[in-house]
Amino acid sequence: MDVSLGIISVALALITLIAIWINSCHTYWAKRGVETLHTTPLIGNTQNIWLLKEPMMLNLKRTYDHFKAKGKKYAGYYFLMKPIFVPIDLDLIKTIGIHDFNHFTDHIGCLDEKGDPLSTHLFNQKGDRWKFLRPKVSATFTSGKLKGMFDGMLSYSEQLADLICKMADRTKAIDIEHISLLYTSDIIIYNIFGVKSRMIMGEEFEFERCLKKLHGADFRNALHKLLLLTCPDLYAALKMRTFDKRMTNFFMNFVKQHLEQRSKSNLKQKDFVQLLLECGSTSNGESERPLSLEEICGQYLVYFFAGTDTVARAISFTLFELSLNKDLQEKARDEIKSVRKNFNGELCYEGVLKMKYLANCITETLRKHPPAMITTRVCTKKYKIPDTDVTIEKGTYVLIPIYAIHMDPEYFPNPEIYDPDRFSDGTKTNPNSFAYMPAGVGPRMCLGFKFGVLEASIVLSLLLSRFKFSVHPDTKMPLKYDAWAFSPHPSPPIKLVAERIDKL
Repeated sequence: MDVSLGIISVALALITLIAIWINSCHTYWAKRGVETLHTTPLIGNTQNIWLLKEPMMLNLKRTYDHFKAKGKKYAGYYFLMKPIFVPIDLDLIKTIGIHDFNHFTDHIGCLDEKGDPLSTHLFNQKGDRWKFLRPKVSATFTSGKLKGMFDGMLSYSEQLADLICKMADRTKAIDIEHISLLYTSDIIIYNIFGVKSRMIMGEEFEFERCLKKLHGADFRNALHKLLLLTCPDLYAALKMRTFDKRMTNFFMNFVKQHLEQRSKSNLKQKDFVQLLLECGSTSNGESERPLSLEEICGQYLVYFFAGTDTVARAISFTLFELSLNKDLQEKARDEIKSVRKNFNGELCYEGVLKMKYLANCITETLRKHPPAMITTRVCTKKYKIPDTDVTIEKGTYVLIPIYAIHMDPEYFPNPEIYDPDRFSDGTKTNPNSFAYMPAGVGPRMCLGFKFGVLEASIVLSLLLSRFKFSVHPDTKMPLKYDAWAFSPHPSPPIKLVAERIDKL
């Protein structure tokens, strides 16, 4: 009897201690004078994510909208039991992302060169190593290099147009995101490796398996990305990795063979590969050591990921929005026709740059459907928020809610309406251009953004020259984002109809 009572007492004590611990995890921000929405034990503010009621971008938007309406400049957020700081005020975001960047130099991420070789890409690099690598990688995206990629992009755009031509009639549904993803993948593989991939023409290629692993909107991928973003320590403890072992080996072997072939041919040209190989050729300590094979593979991977999925969605969402707004589609088509006439009917690099309305259409697409719904920072040095008594401790995670800001009517009136003319004055928004941030914020923003915009501009100018697009009845309206997707992923997918027109 006494033994039983003792066991029960110990159990109750343990339960009490666990309950106190769980409760204390969700009092972190309250103790620091930072408000949060109501939390659920163990899962914090993420209940609706796990119940598949909303993707993370909408979940975080609720926090943003609630505290923005109360006039707050920041809020607290809990992913599971992890406290996260959410800046709301644009001036504070600018301070964190730019002016006081030295306090927030790193992204949230898990870098494990031995256990997960493909995690060594620039996005995950930290501190001095990131500072050293950034200008090396950015040198691959100069205007001159982008111009040199134009012909290759145009060639693959022609292949995409030919594929759509075979599918073009008044009833056949086109999964525009899927075929756009094959198009962007062919371009990236060609620009990185010089390999003439033909996934868009239906050829089997192992890279297509990589695409599915990277971009699939399923539980595994969602859990992978959510933990990597918000709980990298747990991600590392569970020994999770970018790809499974088979796919990692394939990718690394592919890169290794490419580098060996390049070495044998003694090929040295100022392209993406050569600039990576030359990184650290004049070593000045650990931060400037030459890139390892793993790091080179990591840079390849992030180029492959960012240049395929994000651009494919920009293309598909732009065509979708223009399909819903036929007058805007005609306006874009008229501009394309006018510009091409000035260049003897040809589609050329200089001509694409003059298509200002088409550029506005892409800009508006990236506002309404930003490829990165949030961007992250880690507080790398203790930081006191200006004009407050609140201190952000070293190691605290920061989530900047890009999607919520892009849908804020204070910065973008009638944000649900697709309106390219809101950018017609040449600014990114009015009155505060900092509200537009599809590529992120400050020195950590996406280096390949201009590459992606050029890629989308070329294919859109060609497709709108040859086809009129409309929404297929199978497309479920209004669009809903997949709850497991980490970037905007319509579920079910967008289906369009293409009708051939005379070439411009």
